[in-house]
Amino acid sequence: MFPLVADDINNAGVVVGDGQRVKADGSLGGAVGFRFDPGVVTRLKGRTTPVAINDHDEIVGGGTMWNAKGQPGSLGVPPTCSGWLTAYGLNNTGKAVGQITCTPYLATGGLFDHGQVTDLGMLKNHDGATAHDINDQDQVVGVSVKSFPNYDYITRAFLWEKGRMRDLGTLGGDSSSAYAINQLGHITGNARDAADVDLPYLYDGAQMTALPACGDGLTQPHDLNNHDQVVGADFDGQRHGRAFLIEAGRCYHLQKLLDDTGEGWVLFDAKAINDQGTIVGAGRLNGEDRAFVATRVAP
Repeated sequence: MFPLVADDINNAGVVVGDGQRVKADGSLGGAVGFRFDPGVVTRLKGRTTPVAINDHDEIVGGGTMWNAKGQPGSLGVPPTCSGWLTAYGLNNTGKAVGQITCTPYLATGGLFDHGQVTDLGMLKNHDGATAHDINDQDQVVGVSVKSFPNYDYITRAFLWEKGRMRDLGTLGGDSSSAYAINQLGHITGNARDAADVDLPYLYDGAQMTALPACGDGLTQPHDLNNHDQVVGADFDGQRHGRAFLIEAGRCYHLQKLLDDTGEGWVLFDAKAINDQGTIVGAGRLNGEDRAFVATRVAP
């Protein structure tokens, strides 16, 4: 098995992500999920691939949740429709969030709690929503969508807590999105400003503040830790990505921070960061796609 994309890392340094199966004859097969406990790569059972791991070694991805022993099980059944479940985030109490798809045209955010499924709904006058992340206080963040007859749409970042969904606003434009929340209730995502520029932001529980763009194209955050360090990818006009870290008001491309152990690597997407500052994501090693783990070292 070749690990291709590392999607998440917990505070013990255990990594999960997508890999590619190697057949008995040496040819490559389909996608498989993997768990990487430093030094050991294990293929996860099941047909879906993982996207999140908590500090108790529980893992979610697609409609599957793996327990700490690596045994897969179903997240549950949607309460209001005959669609399917897709999980994107997981907290340390074993609650996952994601999307419940009821028809090809309607999708609402969902909270999956040990087999019990809660429909989170959507913002007023909107027609779809996706939940992306949840913290241990059961605060959920994601994107609510309003569609228009000409097939256009706008998105708004939301915070759901205690049964209510709140619009987080924008940076002065018409759209925003929320992708990650930490244990402090701080949130990161993208929002448009008054000049219609899509910028990364940090929401500190009271207001949304623009973060520095990392290039001339889209700077898209994927995760933040409890020190408000933000990671993601920025894209140029050809959609080529570069993994970044934003901390203390500055953006750093990970490629420029690598020491000699990074020789041969090109890092194009940072998916997650833990509280120790270890970053995981997707890159290319000597021309071959590979998952990466980048560990901060002393200067």
